Amino acid sequence: MITTPTPIKDALKSRRIRRLLPTDASAAELAQLAPEILEQSLFSARTHCAGYLSDMDYFLTDLIKGKTDPATVRLRLKQRLKYHGYDPEAHGITPGSLKDLSSDSRTNLIIEMQEKFAHGYAQHEADQDPALLDMWPCYELVRHESRKKERIDWPQRFVVAGGQLYGERMIARKDSPVWSALSVFGYPYPPFDYMSGMGLDDIERAEAEALGIIDKRTVITPKRRPFNESVETSLPKFSNPDLQGEILKAFGKDIVCAGEKAWLLPAGNIAAREAAITAQTAAGTGLMQQVIDTQADIYNALYVPEIGPVDFRWGNAKRTGVAKIISRRDEQAALRMPKVIIKGEKHIEKDGRLICIYDGHKAILDKTWNRKPVNRWLLNGYEIDPPKAGRKKESR
Repeated sequence: MITTPTPIKDALKSRRIRRLLPTDASAAELAQLAPEILEQSLFSARTHCAGYLSDMDYFLTDLIKGKTDPATVRLRLKQRLKYHGYDPEAHGITPGSLKDLSSDSRTNLIIEMQEKFAHGYAQHEADQDPALLDMWPCYELVRHESRKKERIDWPQRFVVAGGQLYGERMIARKDSPVWSALSVFGYPYPPFDYMSGMGLDDIERAEAEALGIIDKRTVITPKRRPFNESVETSLPKFSNPDLQGEILKAFGKDIVCAGEKAWLLPAGNIAAREAAITAQTAAGTGLMQQVIDTQADIYNALYVPEIGPVDFRWGNAKRTGVAKIISRRDEQAALRMPKVIIKGEKHIEKDGRLICIYDGHKAILDKTWNRKPVNRWLLNGYEIDPPKAGRKKESR
């Protein structure tokens, strides 16, 4: 239940910036993702059907616009799952359980959480007005919805997140990091956990001063969510490297990464995008140096929107990987490869190899390793392009 009105345009803005994230990742694995990525994704644990996520996005947008109601959205989601051929038993899921996408409990959870994410974001944006921050500079975490049984000890969680209790009250400045630390999603606004029923109430300046949280000279600085700037964030190391590639592909041309570093790229901000790609190139070169120094493989070393994820594997001097490039050229050739892959002109050969050409250098990638197919591109060769006159072109 939303206790205060929120600007509908901001709630809808939060839906427009969300990318569909089809994934087989569990809720625990998704929780490892940085909040900057989660905040810009429409996802549901172990929901890999992009068509269903697209349907979900459409129905939820209508709900936020006030064109429909939760019961209708629930019915439509179930109908669309049936249309997409969803069968929980085929996936080893007990029908009617929370893991069953077509169950009332799962669809209710999806609807409630997505609606609250949109309104939470919108209220946060509205609260960043300097005049409002001056009048109501603090939040209090309070229960907005009753629960038969308290699942979480919120005062303890508030203190662990860095907050201070005032009697039994959980109050902090609106710009305090406690709000992001409190959230299982890493957002500074509710919902702070699944089905928590907790929300935020404004605290007037006079009361905040009386409690000693601020003084008369305190100015609360607005903190808007940076959706039109390049945002550097991090990626977890999943035990299955394909999960990371799956998540990155959902962002398409709006994300680049080098190892565990990622940059979300804003549409239309060319300078920010170029700065992010420069940072990615430097980080990628550092990862290549790491492979050379340790002779250890790095999965998902790069993510380049035009081609997807790229592995740096050490291999061996005779046949494969970085070791082969060094044996036929030198370390500098290998260190040049990240820039060539990121900035080079790209095309696919008839034999399936991917060729990247930049500044007279050519990186060769393929999707086989030891004659077995893999899901990511592998750096496997280097050439100089074009070859110098009187000299045989160096090949893979």
